[in-house]
This record gives sequence, C-alpha cells and structure tokens, in this order.
Amino acid sequence: MGAITILTATTFPRGLKKRCLFTVWCILLLSLLAACEGEQTNPGAASGSKKPIGQSAGQMSLKVTQLQERLQALLEPIQYKYAPKGKYDIFQPFIKTTIQQATAPSGPKVCATALECMDVGQLTLVAIVKRADKSYMAMAEDASGVGYPIWLGTKIGYKKGVVTDIKEDRVIIREEGQDVRGRNISVERVLFLHPEGK
Repeated sequence: MGAITILTATTFPRGLKKRCLFTVWCILLLSLLAACEGEQTNPGAASGSKKPIGQSAGQMSLKVTQLQERLQALLEPIQYKYAPKGKYDIFQPFIKTTIQQATAPSGPKVCATALECMDVGQLTLVAIVKRADKSYMAMAEDASGVGYPIWLGTKIGYKKGVVTDIKEDRVIIREEGQDVRGRNISVERVLFLHPEGK
C-alpha cells in the first residue's frame, strides 16, 4: 500500500496518472486472482483427481499475456489529428454579409468637353452672372487659369456630374457615385463663389 500512496502523491502529466493507477490495480487484482486460484478446491478433488499444475499455469500465463497486451494498448500515446470538416470555424463572423467591391472611379474613355475630363474639385468658381431672363450663368476656371462657362444641365467631372442649380453664391452639381458597400448613390457637390465666406 505504500507504493500506491507514493504513486498517487507524485505528479504526472494529464491522463497518465489514471493509466498508471489502472495498471497498478490490474496487476494487484491479477496477482490476487492467481493466489486465490491456487487455494480453490475443485469439485473433483474429493475423488482424488487433481488438475495438472502445468495446465493452470498455462491458463494463467495466457491471461497474463492478454492483460499485458491490454495494458500496453492503454499506455500507448494517443495520436490526435484535428479534422476541421463539419466543425464551426471560431474565427469567422456570426453574421455573414456579402460586400461588393467598390470600383475605383476611372475617367471616361472619350470626353465630349474638357469639363467632363476633370474632377469638380479641380475647378474654382470665379463669377456668377444674372441674365436678363433672371436665370444664372457661372464661370469657372481650372488650375492653369483656363475659363469655362457653366449653365444649368452642363456636364462636369468624370463621375457623370450635371449642374442642377445655380444660385447667387454657389453652383450645385449632382454626381453619380458609390458608397462603401458598392451601392450606386448620387452625391451633391457644391462650388462656392467665395469659399472662405461660406
């Protein structure tokens, strides 16, 4: 019993302690069975016929080898291989959404006018004129100082922008664009006559 106490008091890796205890208990049980088998009386012993010792020893050795094979199979290290098939991936989000990739705005292949080949941000509004029919007309220039007349419906920018309104101090342009999810939206851009005094 002192050996059993020493075995349980020592530290083993996880799972090895149970196997060792099982092995010790099996050996003790086997030795008790072997000792008890020799002391049992046979029903045929009264008539004077005894089993030969070699036969019980042969049965005993067969049981011992079977038990040793089982113990050896139990003590072999377990080979575990992770198979992800059919299991949930913990690194995937719970809610799956499909996001369309937004395409980068590209310039038109052929521009009908010079205003269609540039971005609205490249223009500076320099003048707004009120005409006789009470409608407005604007004048914008690019970074090199070239001027362009602007009326209602004038196409500006490579994002298919169209002038929707001209007021006393600003020009409003509606462009086609995409949001972060790739859906088509219309964006309103404003050119101010005096940007510092918005």
